[in-house]
Amino acid sequence: MFAGKLIHRLFMLAGFLVVSTAASGQGFKNSELNGENPTKRAGVWTMALQEGLCDGRSYGDGRGESDCLNGNIRSQLQGRDSKMGRTVEYSFDVLIPSNFRYRESLRYRKRGSIEIAGWSHIRAIKNHLYEMHLTERAVTFEDRVCFDRSRFGEWNSVRIRVKWSLKEDGVLQVLCNGTQVYAIQGQNLIPPGCGTSIKSNCHTEKLAHGNPIRWKIGPWYRGFGPDWKEYGRSSPFLPFPPNGVSIKVRNLYQGKLKPL
Repeated sequence: MFAGKLIHRLFMLAGFLVVSTAASGQGFKNSELNGENPTKRAGVWTMALQEGLCDGRSYGDGRGESDCLNGNIRSQLQGRDSKMGRTVEYSFDVLIPSNFRYRESLRYRKRGSIEIAGWSHIRAIKNHLYEMHLTERAVTFEDRVCFDRSRFGEWNSVRIRVKWSLKEDGVLQVLCNGTQVYAIQGQNLIPPGCGTSIKSNCHTEKLAHGNPIRWKIGPWYRGFGPDWKEYGRSSPFLPFPPNGVSIKVRNLYQGKLKPL
């Protein structure tokens, strides 16, 4: 981990162009696997899941799986794809309802089953790189607390500044409400924990670094998986949180670095 000033200096020394204005909110579209699409009103996106409402189309990767078969429920937007070597900032404000309640039912999912933002290589399986998770206690980025439950019901700012790289020139910096909570200086396309039980959707031997990286934002409630019957379960879907799963997002941005 590195101090915020050091990471900022590394960005500047690398000669990255920093700009103060850009077309916020442009270039985003509905994820192709949504059960329910996000809605926008007065500049605020609402992304809400409906119990059991999933997309049944096949993933098309030869496994014969789909969100409905796996018990997955989503309401997401996706940004523009980025290639390795690109420098980009992803930022947004997010509000988690103050009445959100959730108890994880799968003990082996150390980071929980609700993801609200993620970055992964496209056109490849088990290529999830980084995620933000929502639990009853906090919103986290790779196990680091972004903001805790005391800030549910309020707007929270999130900024991810990154140069995607397999070399020493890579940089990844995550700021929540202006405070750095996570940072990597060096290669960042083989994320910490990839290939271990804490990142079950990241397999080092399958990482397709030649494929672009896609950002998705919005809740994804992951189900049990396609083999749910073999474990005597009645459904691939996990118990739905009593007050539902929803987030609000505003000031959605993907583009060149903005000043700190």
